[in-house]
Amino acid sequence: MSNHSIDSTRLLGRLGELGAIGRDSDSRLIRLASSDTDKLGRDKFVSWIEAAGLEVAVDRIGRVATRRP
Repeated sequence: MSNHSIDSTRLLGRLGELGAIGRDSDSRLIRLASSDTDKLGRDKFVSWIEAAGLEVAVDRIGRVATRRP
């Protein structure tokens, strides 16, 4: 059994932050694969992974893989 816990406030904040990337003027999410907004969202996610001290790799088409060292 793991002793890890989820900080629900942080989780919801990060989901909101990620969900705000790629919104148009009518608040619709438009984040198509390989678009600039897709990269912005992926870069944000990768920054959180790296800040947590995890290893991360992004392949040529933008798939993110991470693991705990």
